[in-house]
Order: sequence, then structure tokens, then C-alpha cells
Amino acid sequence: MGPRVTAIVAIGLVCLALLVLRAQPAGSWRDSAEHSRAFWCCWMVGSAAVGLLPLVDGLGWAAAAWLGLWCAFGALQPAFVADVLEVRRHLTRLRVRGRRLRAAAEERFASTEGLP
Repeated sequence: MGPRVTAIVAIGLVCLALLVLRAQPAGSWRDSAEHSRAFWCCWMVGSAAVGLLPLVDGLGWAAAAWLGLWCAFGALQPAFVADVLEVRRHLTRLRVRGRRLRAAAEERFASTEGLP
């Protein structure tokens, strides 16, 4: 694996993290995450930009390692992972509550079917 592949994998990691960020519903993110989506987007893009700075001189092992380090720093923040997991838990709670409300409504409807 050469420096070029290392650089591509590093940028791919940031792109994957941005995709995960984008895939979460905005309303649920606002309701449950500690940090905003804009914050994480700027954090990841900024980290990748810092990692890309040494590439001005060319792509060697040192530049690829620097890029990989900064891309990992931007995309694998524990707080980002915690925000994504909290949004997923929030969505699960909403789904469960919706099912319970539907079941209660169906039960009420079923109990009034025989009434005139």
C-alpha cells in the first residue's frame, strides 16, 4: 500500500463520516445530539484541510501519514460517535412510542365497533 492509497483511504474515511452525518434526520439530530451538524461538518472538513497542507510539496509517506492522522482525528472523534449513537437511540424511542400510540388507537377503535 503506497502513499497514494493511504491518502485515498484517509479522504474516504472523512467522506464516509460526512455521509453518516448527512444520513441522520435533521430534526432528530437537533433534538438529541450535543453538537450541531454544521459543527461536525466544519470539524471534519477543517481537519482534512489541515491534513492536505503538506501535499503542496508532493505526496510522500510523511505527507500521507500526516493526512491519515488528521482525517482520522476529524472523522473518529468519540463525541461524534456519541452524537450519532444518541440520534439513533432517539429515533428508536420515537418509533416505539409511535407503535404504542397506534396500538392504543386501534384498541380504542376496536372497543367502539359494536356501538350504535
